[in-house]
Amino acid sequence: PALVQTATAESSKRRSAAASVLSKAAAKLHNPRLSALAYRVKLDAFERVKKAIDDMVTALLKEKEDEIKHKDFCVDEFNTNQLQTETKER
Repeated sequence: PALVQTATAESSKRRSAAASVLSKAAAKLHNPRLSALAYRVKLDAFERVKKAIDDMVTALLKEKEDEIKHKDFCVDEFNTNQLQTETKER
């Protein structure tokens, strides 16, 4: 994990530096395309984070559905068992 975090932080620094260079060049050359590219470079990191968060939310929702199904199964089995036990005691 530490190695991945270091690599991610290093990549983030490079991305920020690239965005900064592109922004300065866009301002100097009055080039809106370079400016847009610099903006996209900055936002690309956030897109990855948002995608990772969306993937985690999707996984958690799937896990929630599975747990609900399992709980329903357990409740049904418990009720069936309790009914059978009461029937035998009579």
